[in-house]
Amino acid sequence: MIEFYIGKVRFNIEFSFLAVIALLGVLDNGRNFIYGLWVCIIHEVGHIIPMFLLGEKVRAVRFHACGINISPQKSIIRPVYQDIIIILGGATLNILLGVMFYISDMGINAQIFASMNLILGLFNLLPYTNFDGGTLILKIAEYFNGDTTETRKVLRFVNCILSIALLAFLLVNHIINLTLIITVTYLIMVEIIGNG
Repeated sequence: MIEFYIGKVRFNIEFSFLAVIALLGVLDNGRNFIYGLWVCIIHEVGHIIPMFLLGEKVRAVRFHACGINISPQKSIIRPVYQDIIIILGGATLNILLGVMFYISDMGINAQIFASMNLILGLFNLLPYTNFDGGTLILKIAEYFNGDTTETRKVLRFVNCILSIALLAFLLVNHIINLTLIITVTYLIMVEIIGNG
């Protein structure tokens, strides 16, 4: 792991993140790789903007195989709706930009960029525990119960069952999408061995 500080913000770059970046660069031959990086940066900016607007500071940024996590300082207790705004900020910005670029009809590159934004925004709303959708569910459970242990277990179990069902559906219908199969398999593994 590579760790460094910029001001008071700690940055952790795990080797799994670098491996995924290298793999995507090789598989894509660099065609859409830069667009993908920009879409990810846009997503994280979508979280940071409401954090700053709500007076929250960034404590740490962690780059890992599933993406990028931003940890706030949590110096103040906020109402749960503010946490929800921050959690949904990334997907919201991706979806808004995706729709804007799609409507603009500025050519094939704009359409690719639009599609990537829409896919990342919607994909992040899935209820996997490391995604914004799972974080949202856990935040709401924490608000109502104070403890997320049982909700996390149920969420992981349901995610694994639905993911296995998706893989079975692909297999039964002879749909071979290697990227989707690898992604879903990886998500199942993360749910099974994930921390927390």
